[in-house]
Amino acid sequence: MSADHSEIAVGPGGWIPVALSADLPETGVMRAVIDGTQPLDLVVWRSRSGQVSAFDNRCPHRGMRLSFGFVRGERLSCIYHGWQYGEDGACRHVPAHPDMTPPTSICANAYACRDHDGVVWISQDAENSGELPDFGGQGLRSLSVETGEAVLRKMLADTHLPVSVVSDIPTAEATIVTQNQTSLVLEAGSDAGNLRLMVHFQKITRDRTMLHVQTSPELPAALRISLSRWAERFRWSAENLGTMMNSWDATAQETHP
Repeated sequence: MSADHSEIAVGPGGWIPVALSADLPETGVMRAVIDGTQPLDLVVWRSRSGQVSAFDNRCPHRGMRLSFGFVRGERLSCIYHGWQYGEDGACRHVPAHPDMTPPTSICANAYACRDHDGVVWISQDAENSGELPDFGGQGLRSLSVETGEAVLRKMLADTHLPVSVVSDIPTAEATIVTQNQTSLVLEAGSDAGNLRLMVHFQKITRDRTMLHVQTSPELPAALRISLSRWAERFRWSAENLGTMMNSWDATAQETHP
């Protein structure tokens, strides 16, 4: 783990993180909600070949949520009547009329969707959304936090991270080395150099945020476990500001957020 963070590129906004890549396997289907000036309720899915796609979470036929559906090869099938949609949102098959070519007017509203550097991103305007950030990290976990993004960013600017499971100094003060509208990168010293944590923010509502967390690659398994526990304590602290935590882990007080 190099101490040089110059190669970290956190690009301009426009792309919105909705999942860690590892949490959306082949034929996986999930719902993603994004708050903003135009709130979005999306279905995000991965085809058998690994392509990711995102549509409005509403079947054009009867309005059923497509996130209840399932993947058949390279198509997303609505669970209600089985209408199937391709990666571009166009209806490809209607089971009740198997010989019919669906009209082009039957189409789910699709968004730009990319699987990049371990994160699944969507954009309402990909042409004007800039480059996606490069981190070269490894997915840790995603967390739903009942707290607004501004509070979380403030807490992350004043946190300590577990950096070792064998050293006499198991934690170190973290520093934000770069950030933009959707992501920030934390660094903290460790025996092997600098540990990095990239946190991506998905705004659900004003008071609820999804955090998609990545770590430096090739961390020891024990340290990844410590970081996962840190993330859970960070969530608890964010949702219970001003409340002392009762230790449910032997190192909870040493690795406090």
